[in-house]
Amino acid sequence: MLRQTTNLITLAAFLFYSFASSGCTSRVSVPVRELKLDPPKKVTRVKLEQDSTLVWNSQGAAYIYQAEMFEGITTDGVRQHVRLGSIDSIYYTLGDSPSEQSLDAGAFHKDETNRRKDPIRGKIEGYFAGIGLTKFQKTGWIDTLNQSIVGIIDTGDTLRTPLNEVASLSVRRASPTKTLLLTAGITVAIFALWAAIAMSQFELNWRSTSMGN
Repeated sequence: MLRQTTNLITLAAFLFYSFASSGCTSRVSVPVRELKLDPPKKVTRVKLEQDSTLVWNSQGAAYIYQAEMFEGITTDGVRQHVRLGSIDSIYYTLGDSPSEQSLDAGAFHKDETNRRKDPIRGKIEGYFAGIGLTKFQKTGWIDTLNQSIVGIIDTGDTLRTPLNEVASLSVRRASPTKTLLLTAGITVAIFALWAAIAMSQFELNWRSTSMGN
């Protein structure tokens, strides 16, 4: 009986490891032509917490999402990097519309988060251009203003590639099927362990009763 119990525990551990190691995500290829990107958002000016204002040139400022920082050239020709935490309000236009809109810093970052998640629905691990795959260290992101994909590659350099040169994106997404299998695997493992313990306890009780008789 002890041998059977050991085998059950080993089986349960194997099942748990197998399902857990498979993870709950899968890698998919997303053709760039299928991306439904929102109109590019051009940041025209930012109001700092000290009530001063930075006005960007006609190209606008780029928002570096991961660093929570704006980068651009002001109307007086000076390149500036401004942290989101030092900004009170952001003013911008959408697409070809000349109408200026505004958001506070927190709302702007939240909006950018949603804009990046909607067309991708996952983590951009790299992209295919030509016949090769370019991989990012952590994740890439879509710069809608400049219509490009941006990310840090293995050399530590920031790579910016126009979307019209990219065929598809390598994206890691949550996989409902794998999540279901993982849940089922854990359930089986727990049940097997419970059965093994119960059987072992039953054997001990049976032996104690037999010896008592």
